[in-house]
Amino acid sequence: MAVVAVRLKGHAAGYRDLAPVETYVYQVQCDAITDGATLARSTIAAYGPPSGLYLRSLSAATPEGRSGLWFDVTAEYVSPSQDAWQPVPTLRPSVLSSSYMEMDEAYISDADGTSVANSAGEPFNNPPLRRTGYPILQIRKNYSSAPLLAYDALKYTTNTAAITIRGNSYDARSLLFLPPALQEMWEKVNGTNYHYYQTMFRLAVDTNHHQQQVADLGMREKKTSGDDTILVPILMPKGDGTRWPFPVSRPWPLDSGGATESPTPSTSFFFRPYPDASWGIDFS
Repeated sequence: MAVVAVRLKGHAAGYRDLAPVETYVYQVQCDAITDGATLARSTIAAYGPPSGLYLRSLSAATPEGRSGLWFDVTAEYVSPSQDAWQPVPTLRPSVLSSSYMEMDEAYISDADGTSVANSAGEPFNNPPLRRTGYPILQIRKNYSSAPLLAYDALKYTTNTAAITIRGNSYDARSLLFLPPALQEMWEKVNGTNYHYYQTMFRLAVDTNHHQQQVADLGMREKKTSGDDTILVPILMPKGDGTRWPFPVSRPWPLDSGGATESPTPSTSFFFRPYPDASWGIDFS
């Protein structure tokens, strides 16, 4: 059994997986039907790519339709000069995409700085909610290994130093390492088999350095009893510097541990819920 002829049926340029792709459809004529599809495909695989291109994928040969001796084979070629795509999967550049995480949050002052309170100046028991959120960077990159335990140790940590990704610099503590997703891959390029792990990193971006602001509120206040400091229930203020003999029914603003006269919070704390870590990962 032998190949009688090879000819180009069509050619098109486009994109696949963000890489520029040159698609060539070849027709291969065999002198017999038996195993013709296998011979046609292997012929194009060894045919050699157009100048300056790499063979990225090759479809199965299908009967052309006019006779059982002609087979169509589709080959996709890419150029490393176009977007740095190249045949070795672990040497390909990362692919960056983004999404957005949205949620609701309670707020005690509005966009104009006005306290969210009733006409008497008291905060609402159930404060109103507003939309908030943060972007998530998604970075897909190929690696020769899958250090799952190392990635697990980094989950929910912030970057200890500034990181530059695709020309954008992110300050220390502005990125949060979310658990990545890994997929084991096998790929054959130019006759060479490659085994690698496609890893999808997810980094949550917060320009406020992943700090949480909490108003200084409480149901008890600090009092001095002899040489000791104790916590006692906050009594409802009358507004003249004295207090009623019954405790407040909701968290009350504090100042250095003591209850204030004002029902509107004026101080708050900033907490950093996530530890820092040196990730040591090349996202390029």
